[in-house]
Amino acid sequence: MVMNDEIINKYYAKQINLPNFGIDGQNKLINSKVLIIGAGALGCSAILYLSAIGIGTLGICDGDNVEIENLHRQILYDIDDIGKNKAVISVDKIKRKNPYIKSKAYSRMITCENINLIASDYDIVLDCSDNYDTKFLVHDYGYNNKKTIIQGNIYQYEGEVFVFPFQNLTNCDIPCYRCLWDHVPKTFDRNTSIKGVIGIVPGIVGLLQSFEAIKLILGFSSEESSIGYLYNSIECELNKIRWCKNDKCKLCCRERNKYICG
Repeated sequence: MVMNDEIINKYYAKQINLPNFGIDGQNKLINSKVLIIGAGALGCSAILYLSAIGIGTLGICDGDNVEIENLHRQILYDIDDIGKNKAVISVDKIKRKNPYIKSKAYSRMITCENINLIASDYDIVLDCSDNYDTKFLVHDYGYNNKKTIIQGNIYQYEGEVFVFPFQNLTNCDIPCYRCLWDHVPKTFDRNTSIKGVIGIVPGIVGLLQSFEAIKLILGFSSEESSIGYLYNSIECELNKIRWCKNDKCKLCCRERNKYICG
């Protein structure tokens, strides 16, 4: 997709002026395709900034409708959106924010049966979902299909971002999510309706996910293996973590891969 001079010079002018960015960087963004799974608090933040920066094709997947208790943290929506599908509303707002990009709504939950149909055309997948069944499904799909996955989690005043550059799977030493957790214990509960959440934290985590995607597209990231970031909002701390590959991992050890969806 080639942008005309009016779009380049007016809409994206400020970022094009950045060192090591320029028109070449903008064209990399406009030719990229990013799928956001989950249009809740993390997803809203990611959607706003990825659409504004000029990701050429943005897919939004969510089967939920907007509820009043979403509004304090899901900043794309307002009172008039209550009862409407989040993915459809998000795409409508994207088109009004930046009419120079393509956007597509998938108004259903991601499942093992539909994930390949939805995600196969995208370069990077941002997992902004709020449950671990979905997170493990998306992660396993990314591993099995050599697709980069950027996953975000929150818990009250804390957040996590994990970057899995599975397009580099020729490097057999790349650890995966299941190297850390084989599965989530049934007693593990991060339900925000019970545990609570302050809206700024998922907003920051969604921004971090967005910028990791942008760095990969622009070639700013030199990471060739998985990496995580732990965010503590109270202390204003962001710590980088790495972990070793688990030789007994059910997903990525050579004898036991293809764990869930192929």
